[in-house]
Amino acid sequence: MTVNTLTADHLEFVKRFVGGLEMYILEETGSYYGIDYIDVLEDGLKDENIPYTESEKIAMLHYIQTALEGEYGYNNVYYGSDQQDIPVDGQIKTVPCQLVVLLQKAE
Repeated sequence: MTVNTLTADHLEFVKRFVGGLEMYILEETGSYYGIDYIDVLEDGLKDENIPYTESEKIAMLHYIQTALEGEYGYNNVYYGSDQQDIPVDGQIKTVPCQLVVLLQKAE
């Protein structure tokens, strides 16, 4: 697992990042939550003056993906492209985001 390559600053930042995502996800009232998480991660690191290498960024992205998969289920977290195809109401919907979490609403 590449998380071992992260500095304390990176790890603290990415944990806060995931916590923030989870807060936004909890507030979502639709079928899914989407975000351009790579861009937001890079902007946040820049805003906080935290330098990073490409491998550190990849490790942070992996941390985010793994944390969300653990919370929402592997089959409910979509990433790997600039747009994601997700099942919504029995149809496939294309969402123009780098990361999408499909929300399972209690009925």
